[in-house]
Amino acid sequence: MKKLFICGLLGLSLVACSSGSSSEKATVCTIDEEYSKMEITLEPKDDKLKTMTVLMADDSTDYSEITDEELEMLEGQLESAMGEVDGVEMKLAVKDDELHVTLTLNVQDLKEVPAMMQTSGLTLDEMQNTSVKEIVEELEDSGATCK
Repeated sequence: MKKLFICGLLGLSLVACSSGSSSEKATVCTIDEEYSKMEITLEPKDDKLKTMTVLMADDSTDYSEITDEELEMLEGQLESAMGEVDGVEMKLAVKDDELHVTLTLNVQDLKEVPAMMQTSGLTLDEMQNTSVKEIVEELEDSGATCK
C-alpha cells in the first residue's frame, strides 16, 4: 500500500510539473505498470489546468478481504500524510479485488501547494497557470498514453 501511495505522489508531482491542452475537452492519460495502473484526467479551463483527477488501481495484493474499518484507517493515514488543503479530495475503494485511490485536485481553488506536491518545487502560481498541453507532453514523454 505504501508503494501505491508513493506512486500516486510521484504521479501527482509529475503532473504538477507539466502543462495542458488548448481544447476545453478533458484529456485522459494512462500509465500501466506491473502491479498498478494510473489514470490521470486533466480538465482544462481557458487552456489552464482546472481539475486533475488521478485514479490509482493497485492489484499487487488481493484486497477483497479488506474490511471497512481497515479501509477507513488507511484513508485516515493517507489524509494525514497529505495534510488538509481546500481543493484536494481523496477517496478509497476496493473494486474487483483491487485497491482504488482517487485523488482530485481542483487546481484553480487551491490556496496553497498541497503537502504531497511541495517537493516538486512548483509555486501555486505555476500550478495554476500551466497549460494542459504541456502536462500531456510531459506525461507522454514519461511513458503515458494520452487521449
